[in-house]
Amino acid sequence: MSSVYTPQAIVNGGKEVVAGNEKELKEAIGQELSHTTPKNFELATKNIEGQNITVSYKLEKGNKSILYIALVQSEATTDVKNGENAGRQLQHHNIVRELKTFSRESGTGTLKIPSGLSAKDCRVIGFLQGENNGPISGAKELTLP
Repeated sequence: MSSVYTPQAIVNGGKEVVAGNEKELKEAIGQELSHTTPKNFELATKNIEGQNITVSYKLEKGNKSILYIALVQSEATTDVKNGENAGRQLQHHNIVRELKTFSRESGTGTLKIPSGLSAKDCRVIGFLQGENNGPISGAKELTLP
């Protein structure tokens, strides 16, 4: 009989690791980095107007991967009022606020910065992943002005 659970960390779509085991997590990341030859792609911020960010991208011709582009909030804090963490302040890092997929060789996409945030609070991260949620084959990060 199998059971269902949520692993704490999955490294590059394949290796499950207990995130609290720092040594095992670093080893798994190191192994993936040493075996990977990243695919190249272009990603750039074309325009930031109000709360909208226009991003352009260009993939290699014949690319079979899917490009994911995420708007990531760098950090936030939460004051917990109830439950087992009541009275604590939790720190959060790299919060995905929007995620879009693209499969064409080139184009543009628009991401919306949530109200209460500005471009300086966020980054754009793009990554290439196989069609069936396989390993990540390339990634780029854009800081916003």
